[in-house]
Amino acid sequence: MNKYHVSFLHYHITFFTKHFRSLKDEEKTFIKKYFQSVSFRHEFKIVEMDIRECRVNLIIHCKTTHYIPKIMKALKGGQHGSCIRRFQKLN
Repeated sequence: MNKYHVSFLHYHITFFTKHFRSLKDEEKTFIKKYFQSVSFRHEFKIVEMDIRECRVNLIIHCKTTHYIPKIMKALKGGQHGSCIRRFQKLN
C-alpha cells in the first residue's frame, strides 16, 4: 500500500422536523449557520446543504478517522436545544 494514499468518506444525512412542520426562514438561516460552525469545529466539510420545508439534507466529506456517531451527536445535539430556546416564541 502506498504510504501517500489518502482516503475520505462521504455521508448523506437527512434531518426531518417533528410532525413534518415547515421551517421558517429565520430557522433555516440559524440551522445553516449552526451546521457550518459544527463542521468547522469538528474538521469535516459540508459539500452540499439543502434546506427544504420540513427537512435538511447534508452531504459531508470527512476523513476515515472521524467517528460518525460523534459527528451526528454534534450536528443534532446542540442544534435542537438552541433552536428550541431561540424560536420557542415563533411556534
